[in-house]
Amino acid sequence: MGLFSRLLGGQTGDRLSREEILLVAPEASDARGPGLSVISTDEVAKLQQVVGPTTFCRPHAQQVALALLRDHDGYLEDVGTLEHVAADDQRPEALDVIYQGHWIGALAGHATDRVNLPIGAQVGIPVQLCAAQTAKGPRLDAWAWLGDDAPQWEYSAEHRPPVTAKERSGETAFRARTMVREALVEGGQRGEDFVAGSEHGIHYLETVGPIEQLKREGQLEAALKLCYIAIEGAEGDARFGEPAPWYTIQAAIIHRKLKQREEEIAVLQRWLDHCPAEDREGSGVEKRLAKLLGPGRSS
Repeated sequence: MGLFSRLLGGQTGDRLSREEILLVAPEASDARGPGLSVISTDEVAKLQQVVGPTTFCRPHAQQVALALLRDHDGYLEDVGTLEHVAADDQRPEALDVIYQGHWIGALAGHATDRVNLPIGAQVGIPVQLCAAQTAKGPRLDAWAWLGDDAPQWEYSAEHRPPVTAKERSGETAFRARTMVREALVEGGQRGEDFVAGSEHGIHYLETVGPIEQLKREGQLEAALKLCYIAIEGAEGDARFGEPAPWYTIQAAIIHRKLKQREEEIAVLQRWLDHCPAEDREGSGVEKRLAKLLGPGRSS
């Protein structure tokens, strides 16, 4: 039975332990110390998407993507390395993900101080790699599994992650719809919260993908209408806190593109009026409105 057949399934006795994973990962370091558990708190999800393969690590990630497309039909589950890197003049402290000598990205920043791995240490971790050829060249998406149990990947060789902007938007919308429907079926306080965030039968979380898609297609008026439906839902959901600001910012951006200055001011002020005083100062909405009104002026 192969390495990842043992990791992902088979009899319990066939699965590799964390110690075995460390032994088969060539980059793994003994600096981890005795009894190290990669997960130090339940606050970190075991499944982590690697950030950076399409941005700051793109050159390295593209090399891995090309190899995957050539040798593995663009999909591979393997062992990579998690390395805790100290901050320097170029970048902050980070948990880098390395695959076969290539730096393909890092874990999201919030995980850095919640994973029990000393600075300078390395540990072998299961990784999932998905490659696709796009108009901009090879693209790599990667995930890391931080648990001691068998990885539970969201995607597979048969169900690949979305690649194009349209595909990603569609998946975002699908996830939001699924989450809303599950909450409504579940009922209770969670269900009531989702009802409060709905307007015209649409929960504001469901509008992110459609708003982005309409903006890309240049349908600004339609996107704006959807923004205001979402704003109403976000206001209903906020109750004792600030409404989700993303929808307000999107509406303001569209008003700016349509050269509707007064409407832009009004939608920003609307968010501030629904926001507790302690949450207004320093917010992105307040800064945008202040810049729009000019020095020394307030709405």
